[in-house]
Amino acid sequence: MKKVAVSETKNGSISLVVTHEKPDRAAAIANGIAAQVINELDAERQKEQRAQLDYLSGELGQALVEMDRTKRAVADYALANSLGAPGEFAQRSQLMVSLREDLLRTKEMKQAVEALTNVMTASTAPQMRDYLNLRDQVPVLDDVDFRRLIGVPEALGSWEWPPLSRLRDFATTLEDRVARITRSVAELREEAEKYAVATEELGKLERSAKIAEATYGVLIEQVKAQALSAGYQSETAKLYQSAAPAPRPSAPKKPLIVALGLVLGVFTGVAIVLVGNMRRGVLFSKGAISTAVGGAASLRAPSLSRVRGAAPKAIERLAADRSSDLAELSLEIARRAQAPILVGASGPKINALPTGIWAARMMTQSTESQNGTAPPVGLLLLGETVPHGLQFDRSAEPGLLQATQGGVRFFTPADGVPLSQLLVGRVLSALLAGGGSLGHSGLVVAASSANTVLAARALAESNPVSIVVTQPGKTQRAVLERASMLLSWDANVSVGR
Repeated sequence: MKKVAVSETKNGSISLVVTHEKPDRAAAIANGIAAQVINELDAERQKEQRAQLDYLSGELGQALVEMDRTKRAVADYALANSLGAPGEFAQRSQLMVSLREDLLRTKEMKQAVEALTNVMTASTAPQMRDYLNLRDQVPVLDDVDFRRLIGVPEALGSWEWPPLSRLRDFATTLEDRVARITRSVAELREEAEKYAVATEELGKLERSAKIAEATYGVLIEQVKAQALSAGYQSETAKLYQSAAPAPRPSAPKKPLIVALGLVLGVFTGVAIVLVGNMRRGVLFSKGAISTAVGGAASLRAPSLSRVRGAAPKAIERLAADRSSDLAELSLEIARRAQAPILVGASGPKINALPTGIWAARMMTQSTESQNGTAPPVGLLLLGETVPHGLQFDRSAEPGLLQATQGGVRFFTPADGVPLSQLLVGRVLSALLAGGGSLGHSGLVVAASSANTVLAARALAESNPVSIVVTQPGKTQRAVLERASMLLSWDANVSVGR
């Protein structure tokens, strides 16, 4: 027997304990495992350091190449696009501002010449008031340079109308000047845009060069630190104490093992007996169920295990079940169309309602095939959950609520009405007879496991078609035995998977 136990002590160290029949062998195994672990830790640390150093060296080489490439790109671009690109851009921007101001002033003079020409053309002898009105509209008339250019006295208090021919010649000169300045501005704008793009691109290249240089510097420092760390060989693990042979073997303790085995065997046997006694009341096999119901035909129908969804769709789905196992039972229902049908559950977790709805629909189809259109079949619920979506009203018989859906008339006891009141005397007789104020043909009783024996006792004299709903592992022996004393089962519908 060999056993190795590894645990962590309170001070954070690792304790290794080996259990073996031979103390010397246990100590040798423990010391060998400790030495192997320490050697593997050292090898793993050295491998990791080499891998880190190789990685950093490769990254450093790539960073050096990138730094050289970006610096060369900056130099080439600056040489190809003029090293003075930022200064050229500023110079052309200032020149464009000056030209735009000159263009604006030239346009103002041109506007003033056009205004003077219009006044002198409209009147052969313009007066001083025409000048005053025109000066308010075109202030450049009082500009000294403008007066000098059109040959008018420069004094602001005096005015003479220049010859019309001179104004026309001056207008032509101004128009040529406007065109020339406009072309110059466009050329300067184009050059400024070119230098702006060049300046921006040069800035990007310079930033890339600075980033590459900074990356290279960081990687150099990391490589230096890693190289120093790799050169220093520290202790990966420290062995505080070697294993020593135990004075006597701690395991295996054979007498203790035998004693524990005996105790465990006794407890296991008692537990098995207790579990068996607890489960004696439940039937776990189809053979045991078949024996308990007197050998009635066992029909497998998992689809009848529960009602799904609202009542209309549930009734339609259950009525459409045409499984081959249920064909024999549907034939028995058709043969005994006038007899009541008892559908009883054999356990608290078994639902008799789906089988009850299926039987009611089978009885409806049998009655319709014989008599044409017939009233709905009655379905009395004894302890079963009412299907979702039904609207119940008071029945003609006191103590009953009724609702009709899909060819089935559902009956359920009203609140506070005991089942014994419904299953004896006038109310049960009226349900069995149908017709009259109740208006149904045939009766199906769907009873929960708590009410199956009670329903069997009430219907025993009516010779019903008796159907028991079972499921292995959930069927109670007591329910089947008590109900079988009152009637014989015609079918065993198994809803187990």
